[in-house]
Amino acid sequence: EEKSKITYAERGYEFELGEADFLTLSPEKITDGGGNDDSIVLRMEYGEARYIFTGDAEEETEKEILSYYDKSELSADLLKVGHHGSRTSTSNKFLEALSPSIAVISCGAGNSYGHPHIETVEKLGMSVNFIYRTDVIGSIVILTDGEKIYKK
Repeated sequence: EEKSKITYAERGYEFELGEADFLTLSPEKITDGGGNDDSIVLRMEYGEARYIFTGDAEEETEKEILSYYDKSELSADLLKVGHHGSRTSTSNKFLEALSPSIAVISCGAGNSYGHPHIETVEKLGMSVNFIYRTDVIGSIVILTDGEKIYKK
């Protein structure tokens, strides 16, 4: 009705927001499925800092991303953990490829799904330097100057 331009964020779509560069890693194609594996997965680069945002993507999407992109394209300083820390996301191979030092889990305290699952938290504990969880500390703000990353 407003004649707004619609942009479909499919794999390979790139855009800039200020001085940050974004690349859509997934989905390969937009579908009508609407499931977790249709989540948009983005890589953000600002200077030397790199973040990966996974939405609700699960292991199947992670495998697809790993098969399409080189490890050098996936390395990240920060990972927004997939599917609220569910055991269905954040596979060992995906974590190994990204090699993040910071993991952020977005989930509500006492949620009925039991997120984040203990298996995911333990896996992250062996892989990253810092885990920040919204169910424990509330809102999380991560800043970067393009070189260093700071938690506010």
